[in-house]
Amino acid sequence: MKLINIHRKHINVELELNLRDWKDAILWGWLAVIVIVTIYWVVKL
Repeated sequence: MKLINIHRKHINVELELNLRDWKDAILWGWLAVIVIVTIYWVVKL
């Protein structure tokens, strides 16, 4: 039983880290999109 509990905790930690990575990736993705769109508009104008 202890092994199962430790394994579950390990999976939870990995999931939390993955969620953080996803949040960071989404934030950076949005920043990149905003920067690209801004540059595009400046160049077009």
